[in-house]
Amino acid sequence: MAVRASLSEDQAADLLLYLSAASRAGKYTGGGGAMCIALIGGMDRLERCYVMEAERVGISLKVFNGQGARLTSRMGNVDAMVIFTNKVSHRAKREAIGVAKSRNIPVYLRHSCGVCTLRRCLDCIKPKGVNG
Repeated sequence: MAVRASLSEDQAADLLLYLSAASRAGKYTGGGGAMCIALIGGMDRLERCYVMEAERVGISLKVFNGQGARLTSRMGNVDAMVIFTNKVSHRAKREAIGVAKSRNIPVYLRHSCGVCTLRRCLDCIKPKGVNG
């Protein structure tokens, strides 16, 4: 028996966010190996938009916008980093750049933290042949 439920827009967005987080944790695989980008900084209220924008172009996004410590150990393997410098502490920025240098990861520093800024960064980063 199939059960059909209607979701509000917020519930649907929360479900998408959950599935993307589960995908990043390896609990849900929706497809092949997507490129993984770390976003450091940004606004909490835009995290869902950041993730959806990255998924639109076929990129897996890890968002670090809290005050959490040990960024190095939580980051894992990423292909590139985007740092929104107006919404991140100097210490977190230095730590992220240090990790990027040690792992030879490209870093994109941007002052503003809007979705359009992320979109422009993703357009520079995304693999060739991916339309978004």
